[in-house]
Amino acid sequence: MLKRMLETPLEPKLGGCAGTPYTIVGKNGEKETALSFDGRPSGLPSSPVEQCVIHDLPPQKQRRFDAVDNAIRRTKEMHPSDYKPRLAIIDLVYFKGTNTIAGAALKVGCHPNTAGAWQSEFIRIVADELELP
Repeated sequence: MLKRMLETPLEPKLGGCAGTPYTIVGKNGEKETALSFDGRPSGLPSSPVEQCVIHDLPPQKQRRFDAVDNAIRRTKEMHPSDYKPRLAIIDLVYFKGTNTIAGAALKVGCHPNTAGAWQSEFIRIVADELELP
């Protein structure tokens, strides 16, 4: 019963989120999560021309975007062997908002304490990027 409770998805909460997550597929086929700040539900620009243009964001949203983007990059650099499950935890809990940390740990296949440590480290990296105390 506990396993079923932990795997039950939560309602997505994107209202206070820095941006809308969407998936980018690179040239080599590797998928990455990115954020859109233009308010479209799909997270994608509406035209191919817009997809090629770098959008100017309000300074506060640009700062948040850069902080999360740099935290993802730093996680990949600091943990090259296990960055995928680390970022999967972050994706399930924060970007998609469908799982608790314990539920995301079950999906990824790690201990809930490990998932908690990984998300704590990611949050500290974002806070460091934002120069928070």
